[in-house]
Amino acid sequence: YMDSIGAALEYVTSLNSDDNDSNDVQIVNMSIESTSTWNTIATNINKLNSQGTIVVAAAGNSNFYTKTYPASEKYVIGVGALADDSSTQRATYSNYNNPTLTEENEYLNVNLSAPGKVYAADGGGDYIYTHGTSFASPLVAGAAALYKAKYPTKTVSDFKNDLYSSCDKHFTGNFSQYFGFGCLNVSKLLGLEQEETTQHIVIDVDEEIDLPVGESLLLKAHTVPEDKEVTFSIYDDDGTIGIYKPLKNLPNQY
Repeated sequence: YMDSIGAALEYVTSLNSDDNDSNDVQIVNMSIESTSTWNTIATNINKLNSQGTIVVAAAGNSNFYTKTYPASEKYVIGVGALADDSSTQRATYSNYNNPTLTEENEYLNVNLSAPGKVYAADGGGDYIYTHGTSFASPLVAGAAALYKAKYPTKTVSDFKNDLYSSCDKHFTGNFSQYFGFGCLNVSKLLGLEQEETTQHIVIDVDEEIDLPVGESLLLKAHTVPEDKEVTFSIYDDDGTIGIYKPLKNLPNQY
């Protein structure tokens, strides 16, 4: 069936080559594995990379570091699986990298890891929990789709650099034999954790408030998350009178 995969990839390259840009394929996921490589697959993966297509593949479920294809082909993002309901532990079935390989190697089994447990249709009309690198791989492909939607002009190389640098690293150093560059973090990849979250609410009070010296004014902010901070600024015609922050013992009173 690998010949069929090669033919499918060749078809994708032909879509990228025609005059209709709307046919271009930006992301390919392959939840398959083999211990042998096929020239047609490798050739078309190389061509897809040159056409700007991101290629992702499952690393395999043999709990070993023997190279699996297409995950360890050059230009492919190989994805290992995390243990069920864990964001830090490798799934015991997931393949990993040969201990002699370093992060500079272009033929890794595992470039990063992602959750391997999913709730999916079983083919008989029911839904079940199942797991495997075949389910971890499309999560990375999905992250690639979100990335391309947000950054349409960025290249395959840009995506890989941002993907690997945004991974959570629950190990020493920048690279791991078992996790590659780390664990998928879509929020970091898309820059959501760095975006401005400040909300400015302006309340214009028409009436003057005559506050005698020594008296206090109580302002309340409701439903404020514990990890957020509210600041009240009071202005007069000449500018800011004062900026007030929470009292330590009364977090929502000012």
